[in-house]
Amino acid sequence: MALRLPYDAIIERTAGGIPYLVPEVVLLFKAKASRPKDQADFDGVLPLLGRARRDLLGEWLERVHPGHPWLAELAG
Repeated sequence: MALRLPYDAIIERTAGGIPYLVPEVVLLFKAKASRPKDQADFDGVLPLLGRARRDLLGEWLERVHPGHPWLAELAG
């Protein structure tokens, strides 16, 4: 399963202009073979994600990793 997104949809910049990958994309990569540190990252980032980002991550997980345990937490 592939997802294709434009560069400007997945890259944001800090106030100083440093580019970074949006957290929902990073978590999608980490979901493939979730390790304890990936779960810790998910747990730490989830409260910081707005509803739109949570919904987007949930949609991607459904497509790429259906039944992933994070889906229940994203739905809540």
